[in-house]
Amino acid sequence: MTTATPADLPPPWIQCRGFRRVEELRRLLGREHAALVHGRGAPPRGTFFHAPVDGDLLVTGGALGAPLRSDGLVAADTVVAIVVVDDGAGGGHLDGVAIERDRVILLRPGAVFSGWSPAGYRWLAFHARPRLLAALAHGVGAGLRTLREAGVASAPLDAEEAAWARGALRRLGLLAPRPGREPLPVAAAAELRRHAAAILRAALERPVGRRAERGLPSAGRVARAVDRLVREGPRRLRLADLCAATGVPARTLQHTFRRWFAVRPMEYVTTVRLVAVRRALVAAAASHGTVADVARAHGFGHLGRFAAAYRRAFGESPRDTVAAAAASRPGPPSARGAAPRRPAARVR
Repeated sequence: MTTATPADLPPPWIQCRGFRRVEELRRLLGREHAALVHGRGAPPRGTFFHAPVDGDLLVTGGALGAPLRSDGLVAADTVVAIVVVDDGAGGGHLDGVAIERDRVILLRPGAVFSGWSPAGYRWLAFHARPRLLAALAHGVGAGLRTLREAGVASAPLDAEEAAWARGALRRLGLLAPRPGREPLPVAAAAELRRHAAAILRAALERPVGRRAERGLPSAGRVARAVDRLVREGPRRLRLADLCAATGVPARTLQHTFRRWFAVRPMEYVTTVRLVAVRRALVAAAASHGTVADVARAHGFGHLGRFAAAYRRAFGESPRDTVAAAAASRPGPPSARGAAPRRPAARVR
């Protein structure tokens, strides 16, 4: 495995901004790393920072001034480790895993997640790329297998790493809003890189799967069942289909979705399908598939309603997604950025 030297890498930088709307937070999260599908409840407010340390590690984090309910997805080639550094009352959950102090929550690549975070919630998130994971792979195979099966897992941190995480936001000045990007001090970047590796290794060595409440199926079991049904094809799904796939009665399943995901079952199905459509549209930018073709293949028969739901979910039209994906691909200028021109691509 080749390793880039510091001279080969772009200099680390940090951007820290305040936000008062879901749309602002969605833009801060960025297209590449996660997509905030939607927030529910009171308008969010707080601060969010974004610090690409090197090509293998992105560190994000922030603080909430109001509760936030949100759904999203993890990039297909990234493991995310979230450390809660709130010193207050805590609370909240991520796909049924309780948000607790001195623990780290792991999300597998491509995971679709849903959660609730309380006001005062402060966090650090380490987005690890394949090369960094490969460097940490010795002795963590069991942890990676658990994560692939569960989707989301929780693990304890040792006292040293927990204490570092609680003080890092304040000590490194990561929550002080700035007008734009600025260089991340070399010492701060080295500190983030060193502790990120230690926290990721600790989490992958001893993951703890979520525990289902008595009488309720686990969030992972429910999410995998929905994912299987969605992948089977574009047929219209009903609550009875979800009950058959999970093996639990309708009332129990509805309570499970309210408890773990804070949404109704069919709302969750729509979220999973929208995420699948977004990934397919990025791929369609290379194969010249149309928006309508992709939407229908994922169970959306009414294109107008689909386009409206997609815009609410991701803050852009399906055509915007295709155009941005095409523009980001290497190739001659004439081949980049061209949105589909067939009539179906009029969906906005």
